[in-house]
Amino acid sequence: MKGAKRIKPLLIIMAAIVIAGVVVASLVPLPTTFNLNVSTQVVQATISPQHRVDWHFRNALIYDNYDSPGKLFTGYVRVLPKTQVVFERAGNSPLRIALRSQSAQEPLAELHSSDKTKRDLHQWASIVVPLKSLHSQEGRATVLPVSGDIALGAELSQLSDHPALLLGGRVALLAHSLLGDEKYEAGTAELETGDFVQVKDGTDAHGFVFVGANSDMTGVFRVIARRVEVSRFGAQGYAVYASALNRLKNDTALQLVWAAAVFLLGVLMSWMKRSP
Repeated sequence: MKGAKRIKPLLIIMAAIVIAGVVVASLVPLPTTFNLNVSTQVVQATISPQHRVDWHFRNALIYDNYDSPGKLFTGYVRVLPKTQVVFERAGNSPLRIALRSQSAQEPLAELHSSDKTKRDLHQWASIVVPLKSLHSQEGRATVLPVSGDIALGAELSQLSDHPALLLGGRVALLAHSLLGDEKYEAGTAELETGDFVQVKDGTDAHGFVFVGANSDMTGVFRVIARRVEVSRFGAQGYAVYASALNRLKNDTALQLVWAAAVFLLGVLMSWMKRSP
């Protein structure tokens, strides 16, 4: 009789442990792959310390001093790690790319001309790609790869009278399973005109800026992060992430954990009813 009385508190403790375990498994934050596809007039990026990117241009204008005239350039620009980049283009206007570096000693980019010459750009530079140069001789659009921290759009409160905006897009979530390397679709979020999108607690984003002759820019990026934050002018912003409910609906491994927990709780409750 005394042994039975000792078992009942033990069963209660075991049941509490099971409940706590499945709750923690459901709420523990797991990395999520965010696929961002936007139509935008502005993309901001800081090139990753582990990467450099090459951009190919034909008849672009390079400005490497605030008061110097632009110099015609054909070849490729090698953008070096930690360089801050802002792409801007509205409608069928020229593409403008601003390059900034926090160090005056280290170059921010290298110019590799088609005539095999090379020179460095330091601290500040701007690239202007005229409309007629946005298509290659083969008729292809301009595609500029990016690896690093990104922000899409701009905060309206900080803009001038003629702001460059994010025009719209979508964030698609691909969540990582609780067990193993499997991934599953974890929902989408629609972006509206004027939204400002930032990646939080993430790895380097990888993707590209696509520029056609008669449209705004398209940005396509993939990044593993905890969440993506969306700021919306005149309204409260929100975070995009794989919620516990979404994970429970789509993660087979988590569903199995819950099923096993419910079964175990049923067994424990049965034992508790039998105990006096």
